[in-house]
Amino acid sequence: MNLEVELRAAVTDVASVEERLKACGAEFIRNYTKIDEYYILKNSPRTGVRVRMDNNSCVVTHKEKRIEAGIERNAEREFHVDNPATFRYFLKISGYREQIRKQKNGSEWTLNESTVELSEVCGLGWYVEIEKILPGDADEFRVAEAGRSVKSVLALLGISDSAIEERSYTSMLKTVVAGNKT
Repeated sequence: MNLEVELRAAVTDVASVEERLKACGAEFIRNYTKIDEYYILKNSPRTGVRVRMDNNSCVVTHKEKRIEAGIERNAEREFHVDNPATFRYFLKISGYREQIRKQKNGSEWTLNESTVELSEVCGLGWYVEIEKILPGDADEFRVAEAGRSVKSVLALLGISDSAIEERSYTSMLKTVVAGNKT
């Protein structure tokens, strides 16, 4: 298990953020399309499972989330799946149902030992996510230090703390979907 310390912030000027990434010496890693399917057991929201298609790879994740002052801490458990269709079948016969889908198209970078993703989230707009991965047994000092580090990267990119979005993408997408039904 790893501990992910991250933040997400709305981006209004994508070109400016890309320019700052380059000017700060960020290393470009890749472009991506990530398609996430979120599954839950009926009436059991804490049982959520994400099935992510990331280019030709499929990763299944369960997260235990905690958000404090705009910084998200996730205890993550992940594994790769060779046959996504069969895994989805197992979810279905186990009582899971698909709750929502999300697609992100963007670019991945590294800067100051953090992963930076600049993504267009379909239906929501552009966001930057900045994360550090720590061992699952990281103490509170290291977690706090990682939180300060991801916030410092946000400042380097010229994005204000006021742009930090504490809601999850799935929460925001549910609001969009609900609004489209009225």
